[in-house]
Amino acid sequence: MDEIEFIPILEKVSPIEAKIFISETMRFLYEQEREFGEVSEELK
Repeated sequence: MDEIEFIPILEKVSPIEAKIFISETMRFLYEQEREFGEVSEELK
């Protein structure tokens, strides 16, 4: 059977910070263009 691996939480962030980090990551990936494939209109 598969073992479940527990990863300790190193740092907690607020939902607002998480939203900002996700937005910045998505913007970075969008700017990479073809390297990461098609980007949906929602993410643009």
